[in-house]
Amino acid sequence: MALVALDKLGASDEQLLDFYSSYSKILEIQTKSEIEINSKNWRNYLGKHTHNTAYREFFLAELENNGVTKILSTYLPHLIPGLSGGAFHPLIRLAYAVDTNSTWEIADATVKLYLSTQDSFSALYCVTATHALRILEPYLVGKEHLKYLWQSVCA
Repeated sequence: MALVALDKLGASDEQLLDFYSSYSKILEIQTKSEIEINSKNWRNYLGKHTHNTAYREFFLAELENNGVTKILSTYLPHLIPGLSGGAFHPLIRLAYAVDTNSTWEIADATVKLYLSTQDSFSALYCVTATHALRILEPYLVGKEHLKYLWQSVCA
């Protein structure tokens, strides 16, 4: 997400590489999950961070088999109530992933949105989340997502 933002802001290749080099050192290695997520049990493990890898594998397979439009139209409406989780970062990350058409990032950001919990956030996050929702709006039916955004702002 940060590399995409830096690139869109006009960062040079050297600046992008410097950021990647420093940031990649603090990333945690994901461990294999002991369960398999599928279309029948995908709702059973809400908020279970120990299953990140299983969810990522599930969403990657869903993307490969059904495409971005189908999986976002299917799963995003169920995930949008947690849109303010992680100070809107999962939502913002998903929007950047869709904007750059990165299958792996779409899957990973969907996992993060799925596992997010409501945290405190600033007005900047709200503005950025509103922009992210504009990118993702074609995958959402109706305007219920705006209710969740407003509830998050007022919380």
